[in-house]
Amino acid sequence: KWLAASGKQDGPDAWSAFKYESIKAYINRIDRLLYDERVPAVPCWNLLWSKGPIHQGRETYDAAADSSIPAISFSTYPGQSDSFKSADLSDRNYLPYLAKSYGDPQWQGWLQEERFKGRKAPIVYEYETWHNQSTYMYPAMAKYFRAQGAQIATMWTYYLHEEGIYPGRTH
Repeated sequence: KWLAASGKQDGPDAWSAFKYESIKAYINRIDRLLYDERVPAVPCWNLLWSKGPIHQGRETYDAAADSSIPAISFSTYPGQSDSFKSADLSDRNYLPYLAKSYGDPQWQGWLQEERFKGRKAPIVYEYETWHNQSTYMYPAMAKYFRAQGAQIATMWTYYLHEEGIYPGRTH
């Protein structure tokens, strides 16, 4: 129905346009609903983490940028890909990961684009240093979040229940 209504033919370009329009319409509907219902919260759309090339598709970022939503969120997990290889990643240097996340638009460099910077309030919905038990990542991540314009950053941890950290504890 969408193809016929928009005068497009099935193909990658049509899929891209459909995805963009659908996501933007959904975000705007949710934003409007929350406003109309007088929900005392700032609506925020999550654009995931810097794990490599934008895996939601560029249309998602374009739709969020062009939507009425006032805030966007992202997350950062330096060392996530190594977390199951070793219980202690203190010998690893994840500063290049943060540098790539900042500078590469396919990672989180999109936060530096004018359509986001100054137009959408950036929020770090969670971050984690995984098994990196040294302290260098915390000030580096604080600097990274400030450079990205983040107004809030909430830390999360997944591994407090593992043997060795809290022996015998399962939850």
